[in-house]
Amino acid sequence: MTPVFDQLVFIILIAIALGSLIIAFFTDYHPIVIGVFILSLVFIVILAGLFANVYDDVQDIDEFQDKSAEFKFTNAIMGIQFPIIIGFIGIISVIILLAKRGGATSPV
Repeated sequence: MTPVFDQLVFIILIAIALGSLIIAFFTDYHPIVIGVFILSLVFIVILAGLFANVYDDVQDIDEFQDKSAEFKFTNAIMGIQFPIIIGFIGIISVIILLAKRGGATSPV
């Protein structure tokens, strides 16, 4: 079951990244929502850093070291670069949203 869960974590991260970029491309927001999105992005990057630290601490426990070595994709994603990955995806989404702000907004 370990390889399935390991690949599932990677697929979920890719799905969230693609979903956020698709939402940024195909939706129209009010400028206030973009400000809230930027503040939420900062909060999510901080949480991603905390999750990465907790994952590293759990990985250092002697009872979990053998099992944690089996998670190849999860170890690659949840390391120190996890907040960087989340921040990069969020910044690209913000750039897309800000680039679309020149047009007229729909009434709905």
